[in-house]
Amino acid sequence: YYKSVMTQGQNLDAFLTVNTKPNLNFFIGYKGLRSNGKYINNLSSTGNFKIGGTYFTINKKYNLNFHFTSQDITNQENGGIVNKENFESGDAPFTQRERLEVFFEDASSLLKGSRYFINQSYALSQSSESNSSVFHQFNYEYKQFFYDQLTANNRFGTSFKNVISDNSKLKTLSNTVGYSFQNKNYGSITFSGQHINYNSYYSNVVYNSNGTISVPNQIKDNLLFAKATYQKQFNSFLFTGSYNQSIDGSGIRDLLLNAKYNFTDKTKISVSYLQNASLPNLNYTLLQSSYANYNWFNSDLKTQQTQSIVNTFCKLSFQR
Repeated sequence: YYKSVMTQGQNLDAFLTVNTKPNLNFFIGYKGLRSNGKYINNLSSTGNFKIGGTYFTINKKYNLNFHFTSQDITNQENGGIVNKENFESGDAPFTQRERLEVFFEDASSLLKGSRYFINQSYALSQSSESNSSVFHQFNYEYKQFFYDQLTANNRFGTSFKNVISDNSKLKTLSNTVGYSFQNKNYGSITFSGQHINYNSYYSNVVYNSNGTISVPNQIKDNLLFAKATYQKQFNSFLFTGSYNQSIDGSGIRDLLLNAKYNFTDKTKISVSYLQNASLPNLNYTLLQSSYANYNWFNSDLKTQQTQSIVNTFCKLSFQR
């Protein structure tokens, strides 16, 4: 479909899918949005492209899902309103938002990303009582972020150069292999192993006053995980549990336990417990910018640990 949106904007969403054979499907789609916004230097534009398909053998023992997706998000950056009193007053001519003064009129950001994804499985046994299969999942993502500004502005402090042109990149490659078993009496059990390789990098390094490197240009690592999941339906009671543990010494792990009970089709109660230990966000570990205050490297950050209990009270879900 196509429709116009606010402030000289357009929105387009197109999707096509076709079955060339009963067991082979392809799809392609594009979604785009563009809007000028109501403020100075406030244009926003996005584009999302996807293509992929599904295949399975005639005996349905082998299944394959795959896709490629690419997207870009462009924003003009104005740094906010200079005088917030003009915004809050509601007086003319500031009721016209394009009359409000902003900090930047020459800055923009661009986020670009792409992903290649493959999910495949092969059934080892199939019956009315139980079945088992092996599976493999491949995922590769590449992201880039650009920030450009024709003239440096002291809103972010001092800068290394007058023209700002920052660029960061992140590559992530993941492979997961596993075994799955389903049985009417014992439930569903899955065991899997995962390898993740990531590389977050910049084009330059930052030196301190004595000439040594204070901020490197990249951080990268290889992570290994072992994971187990279990699910069992006991009449109206459904139990789900999963545990994922790193085996490379990084200390990453997560535990999820969920119990759900259906009193009726309209009344349900669900209780979940989550325990998680994860690496800190990469931007907290390494960041580079043409603005001097936004450069750091924290190599000694520890894993972030959280735990939570969700829906410990009766949560009723009524559906009409």
